[in-house]
Amino acid sequence: MSSDDAALVRASITDPAQFEAIFERHHAGVWAYLARGAGRGRADDLAGQVFVVAFQRRGSFDPSMGEVRPWLLGIARNLLKGGLRSEARGQRAIARLVHRGQVMADESQDVVDADATSSATAVAIAATKNFASKLTRRPCREHR
Repeated sequence: MSSDDAALVRASITDPAQFEAIFERHHAGVWAYLARGAGRGRADDLAGQVFVVAFQRRGSFDPSMGEVRPWLLGIARNLLKGGLRSEARGQRAIARLVHRGQVMADESQDVVDADATSSATAVAIAATKNFASKLTRRPCREHR
């Protein structure tokens, strides 16, 4: 089957419809490989991507380097690793944003607290001065 697959890949360069047979023969195996590594839900999308990449690179397929199935599984592995790296980067970025958001929220609360404290202090000082000025202007009742 491998020489037949290699012939189909070569033929698909001039007749792209020939690549459909590669898809039909290997989709289930590629999907199963991806399902083990990424889960059933992601395997559908990744398997589709494998065959898109393989179709785009079919001109560079070299049968002397191996059969079609390992070539497809290599593409699948690279997509899987790339997806896992991308997912890990995304999770790290989210963690950084959450941390920054927490720090910013803490800093914002500190600013609000400081502002409220200084406002409350300013109001208290003003009220005290106002009260003190009233006291000094009014004669004491006992002394009248």
